[in-house]
Amino acid sequence: MTDWIKVTMEDNTVHDFTETKEIVGILKAKKENLGSNNGKLYEIELDSGLVSAVWGSTVLDSKMSKVQVGQQVKITYLGMETNPRTKRSYKNFEVHYKNVEQEGTDIDFASHLDSMFETF
Repeated sequence: MTDWIKVTMEDNTVHDFTETKEIVGILKAKKENLGSNNGKLYEIELDSGLVSAVWGSTVLDSKMSKVQVGQQVKITYLGMETNPRTKRSYKNFEVHYKNVEQEGTDIDFASHLDSMFETF
């Protein structure tokens, strides 16, 4: 018989930018069409090993479209801003990303795969 393991909120939390303005980690997944608004959710693995989820928005989704799963991402909440044309308020974010270097290797894995498939 298998013992059940309870999943707790500490295992997978939703990041609160009002408490912590920045989140840094490895983008593990991009999920779409979630909830009643068909929103996007980004799962980010922190240095601690925990996974934190970030709900998307129009601004964040646009910026996160350039980030690929497996890359390191840093999302910084810049606060509420107002669009001068429409006068609507929105949450603004700054997004940075970089490739994750694997210890002990200098191989660009994507390029390596491309070259493998060229031989077929």
